[in-house]
Amino acid sequence: MKRIILLLFLLVFGSASVYAQMPRTISYQGLLADDLGNPVPNGNHSLTVRLYEQPSGGTAIYEESQSASVITGIFSIILGTSTPLPLSVPFDKAYFLGISVDGGNELVPRAPM
Repeated sequence: MKRIILLLFLLVFGSASVYAQMPRTISYQGLLADDLGNPVPNGNHSLTVRLYEQPSGGTAIYEESQSASVITGIFSIILGTSTPLPLSVPFDKAYFLGISVDGGNELVPRAPM
């Protein structure tokens, strides 16, 4: 009987600690191009990433800025590394990602997530 109680105790508290250790990050890769479809110049670029609940308009529910290395227009970032993704964003519905490059206007359209 004591073994069963110990096993149940370990299962309940062991699974809770596993859930608590889940990373709150998202890997995202994209292609940056100018209005003519040419890749942006190689180098480091400042990216500001925002999450929205709407495909256009609305207020950002999350914002993070990162420096990203861009090669032939391709970049890769991990959201949540410099500004943690809040628990208030549970990813239980569709969100939309907006990106600004080097302090410019947000690119359109927003990317669905």
